Amino acid sequence: MKNTKVSIGLRMMDRYTSCGVARVFSVTALAFWIITSAVWADTAPKTQLQIEIDTRTGSFTATAVLEDPIGVIALPEAEWLTIDGLSFQGMDIPTADVSSAVIDAAFHQNRDLRMTVSGVFPKPDGNFASSASSTDATYSIGPVWFPVDATAIRDHHVTVIVPEPQQIAGTGRLMRVSREDGFEEVRLAFTGSSDDFGLFVGPYVTETSERAGVPLHTYFYEADAELSERYFDASGTFISRFEAEIGAYPYDEFSVVATPMPVGLGFAGLTYVSRDILSHRYMTGRSLAHEILHSWWGNAVGVTYESGNWSEGLTTFQADYGLAEDQGPDAARDMRVGWIRALAQLSDDQREPLSAFRSSTHNGSQVEGYGKAAMVFHMLRDELGTAAFQGGIRGFYATNRGAIAAWADLQTAFETAAGKDLAWFFDQWINEAGMPNLQLQAGDVTRGEDGTYQAALKLTQTAPAYRLSVPVVIETVDGPIKQHMNVSGLSHEAVITLPTEPISVQLDPDFDLVRHPLAGELAPTLRSIKGQTLVAFATSPSGGEGAIAAALEPILSGASVTWQDELDIAYDGPKLVVGSADELADLRPDALGPMPENVGQSATSLWIERDQMGQLWLFLTFDTVESLSEDLRLLRFYTGQSFVHASNGSVSLSGVWPDGNANLQVPFDPVD
Repeated sequence: MKNTKVSIGLRMMDRYTSCGVARVFSVTALAFWIITSAVWADTAPKTQLQIEIDTRTGSFTATAVLEDPIGVIALPEAEWLTIDGLSFQGMDIPTADVSSAVIDAAFHQNRDLRMTVSGVFPKPDGNFASSASSTDATYSIGPVWFPVDATAIRDHHVTVIVPEPQQIAGTGRLMRVSREDGFEEVRLAFTGSSDDFGLFVGPYVTETSERAGVPLHTYFYEADAELSERYFDASGTFISRFEAEIGAYPYDEFSVVATPMPVGLGFAGLTYVSRDILSHRYMTGRSLAHEILHSWWGNAVGVTYESGNWSEGLTTFQADYGLAEDQGPDAARDMRVGWIRALAQLSDDQREPLSAFRSSTHNGSQVEGYGKAAMVFHMLRDELGTAAFQGGIRGFYATNRGAIAAWADLQTAFETAAGKDLAWFFDQWINEAGMPNLQLQAGDVTRGEDGTYQAALKLTQTAPAYRLSVPVVIETVDGPIKQHMNVSGLSHEAVITLPTEPISVQLDPDFDLVRHPLAGELAPTLRSIKGQTLVAFATSPSGGEGAIAAALEPILSGASVTWQDELDIAYDGPKLVVGSADELADLRPDALGPMPENVGQSATSLWIERDQMGQLWLFLTFDTVESLSEDLRLLRFYTGQSFVHASNGSVSLSGVWPDGNANLQVPFDPVD
C-alpha cells in the first residue's frame, strides 16, 4: 500500500499546513468562537454531504463529493473513522492506510472527488472534542469526516438523517425538514469555510419566531423550552442594535442550540450553549450580545490571523462594553478599570503587541486580545469623535463584508471616515507591546489681572514615548474641570488657564487610557499576590498550614509561603494572617484602618488590603479546615475580587474595594 500511495501522489502531511486552511480555535467557559467569513459570492464550488447517524450507538455512514478541487486535498484523519471508498469521476483509488494523507493537485487534476466513510463517533467524556455522540447530544464541528481542499469558501449542501425524536440543527440555512418511518431528514445549505461547518443533534423541542425581520430558532431540551421567548426577544434586540451600528445582519436566520456539555460555542448564525447556564440572566445579556455580534465580526468579515485577531477586541468593545455604557458611566468605568487591572498584572515577558494576538489560548493573552483591544477602540472613538468612529465601523463592514480583513483594513476605514492619517495611532497600539507609564506634577499657580488662574503642570512618561491626549481633572474651589494634555515626548509642560482657583489635579481618573496604574491607584485583588514571597502567621497553629495553603492555591499560584511563630510586621513583602475575626482585628496595624464589614458573618472570610506604606496584607478566618476547603473550592473564580465571604461551600458576598484615586490627587500650592 505504501508503494501505491506514492504512485497516486498521496503524501503524509499535516492537512492544515498543506491545505492552507489553518484556524485557531478559542475555548472559554462561556464562549467558543469559530471564526469564518460567511457572506460570499454564490459562485463558490460545491461540497455535497450526506450523512446518516444512529444516535443510539453513535455509528454513522456518510458520502462526500468535493467538486472542482483546487490544490492538495486533505482527507479526514479521525482515528475512529474509516474511509470506505475514494474515486475521481468514476475512477476508484485504493483506500487502505490513507486516513492521514493528502492528494496532490497533479494527481486529481481538478476532478470531482467522491468519498464514502463510516465510523462511530466518540462518546462525550466531559472534555470538548471535535465530534461526540450520545442520545442526549451529538455534534460534529469542521471537516472531521469529509475532505477539504485549498478553496477558502465553498457552498455546502448537506443532508442529515437521524432517528426520531432527535432533532437536527446546523450551520447555514434550514432548507427542508421531513419525517418518515421514524426518521428525521434535514437539508442545510452553508456557504463558508469547511472548517466552520457545525452539525448538532439532540432530543430537542424546537421553537421558531421572528424578530427584527430575522427568523429565529431555539433547540432546547423539554425542561428549558419555556426560555425560548426570552432568547427570541433578546436576539431581536441585539440584531436590531448592531444593524443600526454596523449594517444589515449577514445571515438568513439565527439559532440557539442547547447542549449538556459545560461550554458555549459560537458559529455563523448559530450558538451552542450549555443548558446549565441557559437560564442565567447574563446569557441573554452580554453573553448573547457578544455571540450575536460575532455574526458581523469574525464571520461576515473574517480575520487575517497572521497580522492579529482584531475581531475579539471589537466585539468586546461594541457588545460587552456597549451594554456597560448603557448602564451608565460608573459601569463603563468599572469595566475599563477591570481591563487595566488585568493588564497591569502581566509581566513584561508576557506582553505582546495586538498584532501577535490570535486567540484566548494563544500564549494565554486573552487579557490583551479582548481587554486591551477593546480599550484601543475606546481611545480611538475619543480621538475621532463618535460620528467619525461610527462612520469608520460602517465603512469597514461595507467594504470588507464577505472578505478577510486585517488591522490595516480597520485603519483605512477609520482614516477614510475621519479624513486624517492614523498610522501613528495604529502603530503604537497595535504593533507595539506594553503600555505607557505616566506621572503628573503640579507646578506654580498664578492669578492674572483679569481674575483667571494659570496652573502649571508637567507630564512625564518613561521610554518608549507614546503620543497621547491625556485627560486631567483639576479640582477647583467651584468644582472639577476636565482638560487634556497632548504629549508625544518623554515630558511635556503646560500652563492651563482656569476661571477659578485650583486645589489639586488628577491624572486620568476615569481610566480612559491604556496605561500603567499609578502606585496605590487601584485596590488590590486576591490575585495581586500571585507568584510573590509571603510570610504567614496563624494565631492558633494547629498543623493545618498545608490545608490552608492548598485552599489558597488559586491565588498563591506558586507563591512561596513561610510560616512564622510571630507576626513579622517589618517584613516588606505581602503577609498572610490567619485567625478568628476578633484576633485579626487586634493584630491589624493602624496603617490599615478599621476592620472591613461582614467579617465573621460567614464561616470563611478571605480578603486582601494595602496599607498606607503600600504593603499587601492577606487575612483569613474560618471555622474548620474542612469547612475552609469546601468554602474556597470555587476560589479560582474569585481571584479578581478583593474579598470573599463563604459558607456551606457557597460564596455569599464578594467584591473589589473602592479604588484609591482620591489619595492620588496632586495638590497645588496655595496662591500667594
